[in-house]
Amino acid sequence: MKKPHLVSGKQKLSLQKWPDYTEDEHVLITSDNLLTVCEPSPAVRAAYLKKVGMTEEDLKPKEGPKVLLDEDESVPDDEWIDDYSPTYSES
Repeated sequence: MKKPHLVSGKQKLSLQKWPDYTEDEHVLITSDNLLTVCEPSPAVRAAYLKKVGMTEEDLKPKEGPKVLLDEDESVPDDEWIDDYSPTYSES
């Protein structure tokens, strides 16, 4: 998660940096630790963006280079081939 915050308050919206014992802005949450993921309401989204100094544009995914998950494999130099399938061998 990037810049996670704890949302609270029914009458007055409050966002508190989470977890509060670190200055880290990227927090790894594994699926066995995660209970619920949902889209925030417009009010929560606006409050979050204001709190962390971001815009809607900052949240859009950026197209980056394609990355292989295995450092031992290589991609043909010309271009990424859609029908490329890796081979695995047991040592």
